[in-house]
Amino acid sequence: MKNLLILMAFLGLTLSAQAQVAVVVNKNVAESSLTKETVKKIFELNQLRWGNGDKIAVFDMKGDGPSKDKFYEALGVSVSDLRKIWMRMQLTGEAKAPKGVKSDAEVIQQVSTTPGAIGFVMADQATDAVKVVLTLP
Repeated sequence: MKNLLILMAFLGLTLSAQAQVAVVVNKNVAESSLTKETVKKIFELNQLRWGNGDKIAVFDMKGDGPSKDKFYEALGVSVSDLRKIWMRMQLTGEAKAPKGVKSDAEVIQQVSTTPGAIGFVMADQATDAVKVVLTLP
């Protein structure tokens, strides 16, 4: 019985770790960590530049998927509300909507090769090609 409880606890921890979302940036971004509030500002296009003045290039998942659902749930915003914000910002010329990508692998590829880039992937998909600046439950 004791072994079963230990196994169940281990599996629960493993599953919760796999369910985390990593916010990733290009390795040349000066920031080594970000708060959830800062990430929310970036994805709402309220923060368009990094602390050193470099432009931020935002990458978002096209369609639905586990990383997208978990990411926006953790930030406390809905995809539909963000799309409205992005459309308004584009129409007024204030900012461009995030670039859409199809998979975690494409996020890693785009973020690793685009200066100032930020995106999100399932935590177990993050590689050393990018810098993880925040992990969300």
